[in-house]
Amino acid sequence: MLVSRDRPKLIHIFFLMIRRPPRSTLDRSSAASDVYKRQALTYKDYINTPKSSVEGNFQKLKNEASFNNEIAELYLELPQASNQLHYSIDKHLPDPVALPAILEMGRYFYNQREYKNCVAMYNKAEFNLLPSADQVEHRFNKGYCLFVMKEFEKAKQEFLIVKKEMGLYYFHIHYYLGLSEYFTGNNSKAIQNFQIAEQTGIYKPYIPYYICQIYFKEGKNKELIVYGEQSLKNQTIKNRNQIRLLLGQAYFKENDLVMALPHFESYSKEVTEKSVEEFYQIGYTFYKNEKYDLAIEEFDAIHLEKSEFGQLANYYLADCYLKKSDNKSARIAFKNVSQMDYIPVSYTHLTLPTSDLV
Repeated sequence: MLVSRDRPKLIHIFFLMIRRPPRSTLDRSSAASDVYKRQALTYKDYINTPKSSVEGNFQKLKNEASFNNEIAELYLELPQASNQLHYSIDKHLPDPVALPAILEMGRYFYNQREYKNCVAMYNKAEFNLLPSADQVEHRFNKGYCLFVMKEFEKAKQEFLIVKKEMGLYYFHIHYYLGLSEYFTGNNSKAIQNFQIAEQTGIYKPYIPYYICQIYFKEGKNKELIVYGEQSLKNQTIKNRNQIRLLLGQAYFKENDLVMALPHFESYSKEVTEKSVEEFYQIGYTFYKNEKYDLAIEEFDAIHLEKSEFGQLANYYLADCYLKKSDNKSARIAFKNVSQMDYIPVSYTHLTLPTSDLV
């Protein structure tokens, strides 16, 4: 068994678990490529038309055709297409004729995972001018990019505007809004959004671990126990071992070591690298449930620790050995205890308070 010295913080665990949403609408099939090529040729023909019978609208239509030609070339990934479209957008702003091009380029950057460029492009757009369905997609894209850039407050503002809109992005919005709320310290709102995201199969396997972590972080042991036990009934959930650890620790802190036992047993069978505190909690739970062989394995992993946990581990190791009539090993463990002074120890009994140690 290995002692882990660098346990990840909750925020790092969350980032390891975060799922990337689906790509924004963009067809790269060969059939679509042919369509883009035909579109580009059609738009170029129109742009090169010498005059129009509708002179008043001709320049506007010509500008629109020019943008559409450049968008088609962007989707075809032609050289300099991105730079040319960017130039044309800046040239025509603040004319609304540039808005469709802004949205398409924002979508392009989103799909290319060029998050800073995506946000910069979307900042040029007036989202309020869009129909609700379009606004949801592009606000989500922008919010997601801000989220990846760890600008959680700004990401929240985009998600909050469209969080009630049902449709393709509904559960994605609540998932990332929940994460953003968590990273900005709003745990209750994070849970509310996670519970909505949990209603879809995409996120259902991942959410229980998030919520259990939040309850554990806040010291809400009873809530964790109720929610965690119910979650384990779902065979598809991810991170079952970690949820069992959190449940075991919640029961441990509630001094219910009988209920902690099966969770710690399951976790200990699957995980060999644990923190000092985890070795101690699990070992003490085994000890109190008279599973002395298992307790010895856990305590032995940390008996050389120069800390109160190391001292207690030797203390309970000694009693485990006595229970097994291994007096020689018991004497060695007692000697180790006598050479430590992290906490006062009496040899006349072996029941010590643990609540302040974990």
